[in-house]
Amino acid sequence: MRSIAMSFILIAAASAGLSFSVDTGRPVVSWDAADASWDHLELRVSSAPFDAEAPGTGIVVALIHADSLTGEFPTGMEIPGGFAVEPGVCIGCGLCAGSCPVGAITLTDGKAVIDPAACISCGMCANSCPVSAILAANDSAHFALFGIDGEGAATLLESI
Repeated sequence: MRSIAMSFILIAAASAGLSFSVDTGRPVVSWDAADASWDHLELRVSSAPFDAEAPGTGIVVALIHADSLTGEFPTGMEIPGGFAVEPGVCIGCGLCAGSCPVGAITLTDGKAVIDPAACISCGMCANSCPVSAILAANDSAHFALFGIDGEGAATLLESI
């Protein structure tokens, strides 16, 4: 009897989930189809990788609702504005608001808030922030898609 030694190489397939691009000139995040049972989805950005055990982390940059006719969620979106503020890091000094050439930043409850409709993505705010609380939506940022149930509980669906 002849025996044949076989080696199996198991390759973990990379998640085909979340991806980031700037092909359109604006930051775009795409993801796999999400289960329509969620109340809505949240797209978040962070300077650190996301952890499924800490679902409240990151900055919500978009709330995504299912199509009212089909009940399906979209599978991608352009990130509104190019920058976001991490409120847990922001010290409310106002330097970013003073540096914004279009007045897109206000201080609300002692934290900087960027109006994505007014933001021109120039980066002046991020450069002026002494604690690096302002993130650019770029390929060095971490993104995550969370499913939110009817009671508001968050479940990490995918992250990059």
